[in-house]
Amino acid sequence: MPQPSFLQRLQTVGILSLSALFIGGIVLILVGINAVADIKKDGEIGYSRPAGQVRFSVGHDLSMQVWIAILGVTFGLLSFGFGETYIHFFDSWCSRQSQQSTGLDYARYLNSQPRAPVRYGLRGFPYFLTLRYFLVVMGIFASIAYKFVIVSPDVFMYENLDKETVNFKKPRLSMEGGNADETLDNDLNPWISDFPRGTGINRAFLHQYETYLKPPQSIIMTGRASCSSSKSGYIFYPDDSGYLLTREMVMVAKMTEEEGDFFITQNTNGWQRIETSTEDLFDPPQRAILEYKVIEPGNLQVQWARRNHSSDTFREPVVQRVTYKMHYAVAQVDRYVRGTDCSRLTSVDSPNFRVLSASNDSIVDTLSKTGSVSKEDLEKSLDAEGILPYYSAWIEALVNSPDTSLVKSVSGIVRGVMSSYQSLRPRHWHIDTGEEPFGTEDTTEMAKEHPHAQYPFYVGWRGEKNTGCYVFAAAIFIILGLFAVLTGAFRIWLGPPTLTSWMGQHVYLAQTNAMNLSDKSAGLATGHQVADPGIGRLRLSTKGEQAETDAILQLNVLAN
Repeated sequence: MPQPSFLQRLQTVGILSLSALFIGGIVLILVGINAVADIKKDGEIGYSRPAGQVRFSVGHDLSMQVWIAILGVTFGLLSFGFGETYIHFFDSWCSRQSQQSTGLDYARYLNSQPRAPVRYGLRGFPYFLTLRYFLVVMGIFASIAYKFVIVSPDVFMYENLDKETVNFKKPRLSMEGGNADETLDNDLNPWISDFPRGTGINRAFLHQYETYLKPPQSIIMTGRASCSSSKSGYIFYPDDSGYLLTREMVMVAKMTEEEGDFFITQNTNGWQRIETSTEDLFDPPQRAILEYKVIEPGNLQVQWARRNHSSDTFREPVVQRVTYKMHYAVAQVDRYVRGTDCSRLTSVDSPNFRVLSASNDSIVDTLSKTGSVSKEDLEKSLDAEGILPYYSAWIEALVNSPDTSLVKSVSGIVRGVMSSYQSLRPRHWHIDTGEEPFGTEDTTEMAKEHPHAQYPFYVGWRGEKNTGCYVFAAAIFIILGLFAVLTGAFRIWLGPPTLTSWMGQHVYLAQTNAMNLSDKSAGLATGHQVADPGIGRLRLSTKGEQAETDAILQLNVLAN
């Protein structure tokens, strides 16, 4: 007879079970390699992970449920494939036994069938039955265990972010906050709420100060950051925790103390005046008179005195007069990332916050150089006569708040003036890579440690975005996948068995009287009794050299 084709060989071996072994094995191998391979996505500089856990290189942003579903399908395929493999090996062994001179013990053969009414199978072929039970137990174990090896490791990331994902909003002199996409929220505007306090609270202003009884030495105004966009959504997840580093243009107000004797009288002489209702500006407590004025765009003076008078005519000595000179600078700004929020600043004392370069020009000159507005128009827009009355009522409310102090009062005045200037800012906050608008910049520690880092840059823990598995599980996946593929290849080489467990083959043999069994076969009639020894022995012979190519089988059942 002609030799069957390779496709016919696959069909007789079991093309579905072979496909299950190959597909399931290859998927397991790829999952294991995907776990142990160190393939970084775009923007990643590197990461560290918990001991014993690895992150998937591809698909780590998929949820744990997706990976569990993938493995569930894979182990389902392998369960089917190995189940059919057991039947294939059993039939092949029985075929070879039947071709021996002694033949196949037919009673043991029947007692080894899956539906045989046996307790364990000692009357069959116990080694095969033990293997079958082992496969069942391993299938149950695998169906449970794979659900517990998929984890979400807390990965400490060093990651470059797309500049479009970190948005900045210009400050404005209003009460309401609003986030970076111009929608309003319930927060106050940072110029009102960002007074000197602990880290991780302010959103646009950083302060350097000694005590609450002294004015701030410097105030730095940054952009108001938001890490969500209408296109990409949130770039951080609820379990993320770290730091966001940006390189942006900031405004710096530097304080200098004026020397000399100054007095506050009933004549304001162009100063904006606030007579406080609280007594927290001094120690010991006493009500105060506080005045401020813009002497020129970018230069603000603030002075204060004790309120000792009770009449309309007075001449109080100034306790201190300070001048805040404002200029632009390029800084590496450090923000906390807590969940999806990245708007909260750290502090000027943070090791990651650093002024890289500063402008030697006034803010008017800087704005005129970086924008399309002329210097004359800017000076008109920044004219103190038009700016100060606009927010003087709000500043007075800040100064007279119950929990005020000197540092908070002076800060509120400076923040208001800085916000009014920065609202005219014509350019974006982000500074492009390679651009140095104010000259050569200092090299940061981040640049030294991570030469390929670019701004915005994230350093911190990633939670939900990192799905992975245990290291030992990745190794098991690779080993089991290779075993499944090799098993499928061995089955193809082994070929189809001559004697199969299919009932149809045995029905045909019985109908043609090819089987001559002993009288002990009568006990099989109920279907609930095991086959007694001595039923007979089955011996197969074939015509032709290759058993699997012969269509004619002659069966001789030799009774004991």
